[in-house]
Amino acid sequence: MNKLILFILFLPLFTNAQSRKEVQLIHQKQLAFKAEKDAKFNNSITRFHNFLKEKNPENFRQIIETAKADSLADIKKREEKKLLYAQLLDTLDRDTTKLRLVNSNWSEIPELLTQFENLDTLILTDNQLKSISKRFKYLKNLKYLDLSKNDFSGQRLKFSKLKHIEYLNLSECNLERLPKKLRRLKNLKTLVLSNNPLQDTKRIQKLKHLESLNLNKTVVPLDPYSICKLKMLKKLNMNECELLEIPSKIQELENLESLVLAHNRISVIPNEIGNLKKIKHIVVYHNEIEEIPNTFFQLAQLQEFDIYHNKIQTIPKEIGQLKNLHTLFLSYNKIKDLPEEMQQLTKLEKLYLHHNQIEYIFDLSAFEKLQILHLQNNQLDVFPSSILKLEMLIDLDLSNNKITSFPVELNQLQKLEMVNLSDNMIEFEKKYKEKFTPMKDKGILVNL
Repeated sequence: MNKLILFILFLPLFTNAQSRKEVQLIHQKQLAFKAEKDAKFNNSITRFHNFLKEKNPENFRQIIETAKADSLADIKKREEKKLLYAQLLDTLDRDTTKLRLVNSNWSEIPELLTQFENLDTLILTDNQLKSISKRFKYLKNLKYLDLSKNDFSGQRLKFSKLKHIEYLNLSECNLERLPKKLRRLKNLKTLVLSNNPLQDTKRIQKLKHLESLNLNKTVVPLDPYSICKLKMLKKLNMNECELLEIPSKIQELENLESLVLAHNRISVIPNEIGNLKKIKHIVVYHNEIEEIPNTFFQLAQLQEFDIYHNKIQTIPKEIGQLKNLHTLFLSYNKIKDLPEEMQQLTKLEKLYLHHNQIEYIFDLSAFEKLQILHLQNNQLDVFPSSILKLEMLIDLDLSNNKITSFPVELNQLQKLEMVNLSDNMIEFEKKYKEKFTPMKDKGILVNL
C-alpha cells in the first residue's frame, strides 16, 4: 500500500487536464495525498492516546468512561426526541409547510409525515436514516430537503417523485456515488454533497439547471467532463478536496459568480480563468500558487479576491484593472513590493497585506472607502502618512514592523475603532504611549 501511494505521489502534475485518463490519474494522486494526511492524523491520535495511557492511566480510564457515558446519554436523548417528534406530528396542523426534525434515532421517516402534503421545507439532519423511503413520494410539494448527516452508504436513493426540489443537502451521508435518479430533479438549483467519500462526480452534468454546488471535503477533481458542463452554475465550493489543478475548461462555466477552492494543492491559475466574465468572488487561500496570470485581470466584475497563504512574490501592475474590487486578501505570501497601479482600486473597503516582506507602501489616499487595513508583520520602517487621509478607516493594524514613531493625528480619524501599533521600534515607549490616551478616552481600542 505504501509503495502504491509513493508511486502515485510522484506522478507528474498536469496543468491542463484534458483527457479522461489524465483526470483519473490526478484523482489517484488526490486520494494518495488524502490517505497520507489521514495516516498522519491517525498516528498522532494513537501516539497521544498511548502517551496519556502510559503517563496518566487513571485519567485515561476516566476519559474512556466519560466517552461511554456520553454515548449512552446521546442514545437516550435521540430516543426521547423520536417520541417527542411523534407527539408533535400527531398534533400539528396538516397544512404545515415547514418541519425541522433533527438528532433523533429514526431509521426511516414515520408514516405520519406523509400526511403533510403541503410541506415545502423538510430538515432531517443527523437522524439515523438508511434509505430514502417510498413515503417521500407523498411529499410532492417539497422544495427544500436537508438529509445531511445520515448514512446512505450502499443505498439506492430514489428522488424521482420529488420533482419540485430546488435545494438538496446530502452532506456527510457516506455517499460513494451520486444517485442515478438525481437527473430527474429538473428544478434542482442547489446541491450540497460535502464531506462524502465520492468516487467521482459522474451524472452531475445531467443537472442542467444547477446554480450552486458544494463539494467541500470530497476528494474528487474539478472534473472538466462533469462539473465544467454545468452551464447554469453560479457558485462552486470545493474546499479541502486535495485539488491539484483548475482545468482550462473552467472557462465553460460562463455564468459562474463565485469560485471557492481554499485549502487545496493548486499551484497554477490557468489563463482561461480570465474568460469568466460574470465572476465576482474568487477564493483560493491556502494553496501553492506562485503567480497570478495577466488574463486574471480581465475579470472586470470581480469584487473579492482572496489569495491568502500562497507563494506569491509579485503583484502585476495589471491589478489596477480590477475596478470593482472591494475586498483583497494578499496576506501570508512573499510580497516585497506593491505596484502603484493598485491606487486605481478606488472601491476597496478591506485590504489585507499582513505577513509579507513589504518595505514601502504607495500613497493610500485614493482608497476613500477603505475600512480595514492590515499591514502587520512586514518590514515597514516609516508610518505611511497617507493613512491619515482614510476617513472611513475603522480597523488599522501596523504591529510587528520597524516603525519608530506614529503621528498622534490618528486621533482625527473619526470612524477609527481599533488600532494596533505594538511591537515596533519606538523609543521612550512609556512617554510615547501617553500621547494616545485621548484615543483611548474616545473608546478606541489602542494596542501599543
